[in-house]
Amino acid sequence: MKQLKFAIAGAGLLGVIATFLPMVEAMGISVSLWDVKSADAGQFFMTFAGYLIGLVVGGMAIVKPPLKKQFTGIAVAGFALSTLKMRNGFDGALGGKLLLIAGVVGLLVCIAALVKPEEE
Repeated sequence: MKQLKFAIAGAGLLGVIATFLPMVEAMGISVSLWDVKSADAGQFFMTFAGYLIGLVVGGMAIVKPPLKKQFTGIAVAGFALSTLKMRNGFDGALGGKLLLIAGVVGLLVCIAALVKPEEE
């Protein structure tokens, strides 16, 4: 399936962009995942890296096809980690919802790409 690489890159890009959107809003204060970085850098970088891996894997497949199974497996791990970290995303604001959606979509598309790989 030739178009899955665009969906993988798109899910990664959506996750990277959603990192800067408000994730939680309370009492007129909004906090994004980027703002949480100073309080808990390890959790931030693990989550952000999962989306960034998806973006890089999709981008590499777009620039130099085909989408390799090894790289797709790495993207599955990245999206799975990010999805687990953001599993309570629907409780928050737009950024939290988009982070969860990007992780789930990226994970499903990567699994589809593993099941039916691109022809070389």
